[in-house]
Amino acid sequence: MKVSLGLSAGFHDSACALVSIGGEVLYASSEERFSRIKGDYSFPHNSIKQALCFASSKSLDIDKIIIHENIIDQAGGSIINLFKHPRAFLDSYTKAKERSTEINNLAKKLYLNPEDILFSDHHLSHAYASIGT
Repeated sequence: MKVSLGLSAGFHDSACALVSIGGEVLYASSEERFSRIKGDYSFPHNSIKQALCFASSKSLDIDKIIIHENIIDQAGGSIINLFKHPRAFLDSYTKAKERSTEINNLAKKLYLNPEDILFSDHHLSHAYASIGT
């Protein structure tokens, strides 16, 4: 069965999930469960590792990575931030580039192409998450 790997990283409560094409959540975990850091915002390496083990055990085929928001757009916010808060802007942009590298490395590991990496709107991601709860 083909599934999507959903990722949230770098903002709050990093996590990942495996979701079927029909929208069924097959696996979900928060990075803080593994790191023991409340609200962990680091890249969810441990959650992903467990999701990949789960996918393998169930013969699931990950064909897309969906990120909770466009990390490059989120980093910059607006050009005004560059002039008002240059250090914060550069720090945010650097972190976004690091997350982008992590995501691209993950995609390569899963034999996915760049067009298989999709971005969602952050607040829309919250709205979708509320449907299943």
